[in-house]
Amino acid sequence: MPRMRTDHNIYSGIHRLHNAPKDVYTKRDYATARIGYDDAPPECKALFADYCRDLKDAYDNARAVWEAKIDSLQATGVSEKNAIAQLLRDRIAGPADHRMLTGVIRKYWLACDEQNRGRPDFWVPPETFAIKWFYDQQNEDFLQLLSALPYWPIGLDRNGDWC
Repeated sequence: MPRMRTDHNIYSGIHRLHNAPKDVYTKRDYATARIGYDDAPPECKALFADYCRDLKDAYDNARAVWEAKIDSLQATGVSEKNAIAQLLRDRIAGPADHRMLTGVIRKYWLACDEQNRGRPDFWVPPETFAIKWFYDQQNEDFLQLLSALPYWPIGLDRNGDWC
């Protein structure tokens, strides 16, 4: 399948999103994080498999909507490049603004955080779980979609916990 038509730097987006939480999250020491998928415990790998399944559904929906919008503009005589630029003026996250994607990310970010609670033997930073493992596995489709996000759709409560 051809790549989704977007106009952003995927690797810049991956770097931005993977590093952004380190600016605000102080409850765990990133130096002690268990980062690689291969080093993750089985329950974390099982959660990641569920995330991949749900993210695939979100990807398929986001792609269909995004591509249809581009095709619709092109049908009026707008070039592909200009159609993408026009859409990005209204939707800075491009195909990543699909509501299904936000729900999937939040669900699994919080589930990853929940698995980490009270486990001194390991912890997987949710941003690593949410995007870096796709980079490590060279999943370009998911990376293209996720890297279009301008920020993670997650926050911290007054106690410093993800919410």
